[in-house]
Amino acid sequence: MKKVSSLPNHFATIEDLSLYRWDRYTSTKDNNWFLVDYDGRQEKIDCEELTEVEKSIQDQYFKAIDDRSFSAKMQKWSRIDWLRTKHSTCNFLLDELSMTIHLALDVNAKEHLSYLMERRWKITAELKKWGLKFPELNNFSEDLFLILEFRNVLKGIVTEIAIIAGELKEDGQKEHKSLIKKLQIATLGLGYAYRLDSKLISIAEWIEICKLLDEKAKQN
Repeated sequence: MKKVSSLPNHFATIEDLSLYRWDRYTSTKDNNWFLVDYDGRQEKIDCEELTEVEKSIQDQYFKAIDDRSFSAKMQKWSRIDWLRTKHSTCNFLLDELSMTIHLALDVNAKEHLSYLMERRWKITAELKKWGLKFPELNNFSEDLFLILEFRNVLKGIVTEIAIIAGELKEDGQKEHKSLIKKLQIATLGLGYAYRLDSKLISIAEWIEICKLLDEKAKQN
């Protein structure tokens, strides 16, 4: 993923963003779909400004319609983000702790033992914040054993991420099929002379179309 310093031309409101791009975004959580020239084949970019655009459009969507399924999907994506952060951060800290312990065990490093013990304390304090607890009192043998044990625990995170990602992919496929069906129903139900195209309808327009369909259903 390429980092950029300035944000390319992009969609900023639900009045501008097409239903097709929103569908692609909610299926993949790839906020590059908010970029005007992005079609899924270009190298992805990553910048703070695009993340802000993503949050803004989400907020606009939530204000326009209370979509609980979308909220649940975002919670799953947030869970994946948190698990990935925990996995990478904890593995890094375990690497640092392992190196610190091996240095402390080196007979030539005895003069630096005080510094290494303080470093061990700082690293284990950070690991504790992630739920990986080491003994407060120094015990190198137990430290090394726990490092191996926690490595296995972190492997389980990879499995959990894969399971949630699989659920999201399956949900996305179902919702994409559902969207196609809803477009067909809206075309017929509201008597449009042309078939509705998700690439030509904005999110805001689609929300209004769905409201009209609901009103018509209540009348019948």
